[in-house]
Amino acid sequence: MHGNSNQNDESHHLYEIWDEQEQEIFKYGISSEPIKDDGLSKRVKEQVQILNLAAGWLRYLARIILKHLPNRILAKEKEDEYMDAFEAQYSRLPRAI
Repeated sequence: MHGNSNQNDESHHLYEIWDEQEQEIFKYGISSEPIKDDGLSKRVKEQVQILNLAAGWLRYLARIILKHLPNRILAKEKEDEYMDAFEAQYSRLPRAI
């Protein structure tokens, strides 16, 4: 089964990527990849690495917000809650959606 399938019942986590230059959340995301000893999953690290390479400096940081979400559907619901809260505060969605 593909990891992006709504039938994915693996444990998920919700993460955020922070933009140091703009001082705000750049994006929220979910992943079912294992969280490594450094506190991030491979998916999160790859995204931050690509963003920072494009920026030319350590502009983006990431952190896991919620762990142990039991399946993809619940993880997507939580991601939507965070997106809705961001939109309520800033009258727009994060720049990378």
